[in-house]
Amino acid sequence: MRKIIFLIPFYNEEENLIKLAEVIHQSSVRNLFEYKLIFLNDCSNDNSFQIISDYVKNKKLKNLIIYENEKNLGHGKSVLKLFNLANKFLENSTDIVTMDSDMKISYDDFNQIFAYKNSVICKRKRFEEGIFRAFITLTAEVLVFIKTGKFWRDVNCPFRLYKIEDFKLISSIILKDLLTPNIVSTIIFIRYNIAYSRKIINLNYEIKNSGVTWQGKNPISKYLKILGFSYKSSIEVLTFKI
Repeated sequence: MRKIIFLIPFYNEEENLIKLAEVIHQSSVRNLFEYKLIFLNDCSNDNSFQIISDYVKNKKLKNLIIYENEKNLGHGKSVLKLFNLANKFLENSTDIVTMDSDMKISYDDFNQIFAYKNSVICKRKRFEEGIFRAFITLTAEVLVFIKTGKFWRDVNCPFRLYKIEDFKLISSIILKDLLTPNIVSTIIFIRYNIAYSRKIINLNYEIKNSGVTWQGKNPISKYLKILGFSYKSSIEVLTFKI
């Protein structure tokens, strides 16, 4: 039987965490796999942590673990912290899944991903992205093309299923303080000729054109932060040596 570890960071996701935990459980029953779900709270300032903690306590769940950052690290560094936290649970595990807590993937798509024999790097439909998410996505695609000579759609998609041997290789190469672990992971897949599958996922909610919500509501400040993050990420990827 497959044994899958789910690594999921969250920030202000009080409406999504229980729904996500239940979808994963339903999928495990349908697809006959055991799982451990590891959440990492990136200093949420809503009720996310309390809600999911109460859920675990009331359901007496032993396979759902919640960690907390001492300070807000951002998505990329939180993913890498989860990589490190996962190391203590790797024995007898077969797969690692990384995803965002707000990715409301259709149930059919979710289940189909577990039918693949290789690692899976998903891709989202482009038309579901707002203009600034599309900008970040395009920037990532160009960077990967520069580094590898190959063009990949949606190289930064956070939904990934790593076979355990692929996860061990990637986690041994990736640095601890990267802003862009998903992009670097894609580059490693290409450079090391790791067997992979691609899966188009349909999100059942719209990403608004207002931009990236984790950068705040003030439009000028938000767009400047997005541009700054894109610049830092670009330099990081271009200078990363494999």
